Amino acid sequence: MKRGISILFFTIIFCLASKAQSLIGSWKSIINNEEIVFNFDSLGYASMKAEGETIGGEMFLMDGNKYYMKYSTNLSTKPYQLDLILFDYQTKKELRRMLAIFNFTDDSKLQICLSTEGISRPKDFKIKEDCFKLTKVIKH
Repeated sequence: MKRGISILFFTIIFCLASKAQSLIGSWKSIINNEEIVFNFDSLGYASMKAEGETIGGEMFLMDGNKYYMKYSTNLSTKPYQLDLILFDYQTKKELRRMLAIFNFTDDSKLQICLSTEGISRPKDFKIKEDCFKLTKVIKH
């Protein structure tokens, strides 16, 4: 009985870990003829590139100041939760948090809906604004 519970426990942990790992990589979408790319790396850094500008990653400049962006996930909810967290590069202080949900539609397809105000997390994928359907283009 103990062995069966242990196997079940490790199977659940492995499944959750593999879902977390599948977010890692570069994801692309084309919206109104504009390419949008989300990157999630294995160190927890996230970046978004649109209109030739990149926001996020290990260090980026905005308004003459240095920042970095990390991400965290919660895979125990449906849909999964994603937080994009903006930090001051020098003080390491959290400045802003964008709340999101995400779901894998298959191994290479991903849906993300963001709440840029950071007040409340989207509940579903029905909202058209700030929702993206992405295709994995690079695995890390």
